[in-house]
Amino acid sequence: MNTLDTQVGGTHYTDLKSQPIDLIAALELDFLQGNVVKYLTRYRYKGGTLDLYKARDYCHKAHALIDYKAVTDDYRTRATYAVEMHCEANGATEKVREAMLMALLYQWREASKIICGLIDESTLANTDEEKRCSSVGPDEFYTSANGDLVIGVPWSTEGQYRITEDCGRYVVLHSVGSGRMLKGLYSTIDEAREGVIAHREAMLEDEIARLTAELERSRKKHPIK
Repeated sequence: MNTLDTQVGGTHYTDLKSQPIDLIAALELDFLQGNVVKYLTRYRYKGGTLDLYKARDYCHKAHALIDYKAVTDDYRTRATYAVEMHCEANGATEKVREAMLMALLYQWREASKIICGLIDESTLANTDEEKRCSSVGPDEFYTSANGDLVIGVPWSTEGQYRITEDCGRYVVLHSVGSGRMLKGLYSTIDEAREGVIAHREAMLEDEIARLTAELERSRKKHPIK
């Protein structure tokens, strides 16, 4: 098995068409650049707004270290093309592409400003999502502001399922702890909805089985007459 096809702790990298490590290795990026690329690439599938804060923090650290380098025309051309291909493969927005490219060109203040805009957009989207979520029942689908189909609780609470379209596929994401896990790729929205329902019901069955076993252990250990 190719080691690049494996990942420890989730699948938010290996499920991407272009992984952060692909871009990092192709351009021989340094530690600071690599972290900006990593967090900007994965934030929609892993840490959300928190990942954007991390990307901005690395820009601030790089700026504090005066980590600026002169770039050649050849490197600028290669970086521009590589970022465009990376972002296009993963369905990233134009702002993500601009922020990533600024970091690769050592324009840390410019990258930070663009990421601040992304953070504002993400924060507003989260607020809107809270309102939309509270307007329906916990077992009902609703459409988020960005067009995703959502069921369950807001991203801030563990348990939400989200269906998002990505390059002609329907991606099912599940919020677990502070991250998001990819639970499946589907050809149609109906298949994705069925996948979500199947995942949720399986988790409920597992939880019922766990609680039932815990109850039986407690009754055996602490019998009440």
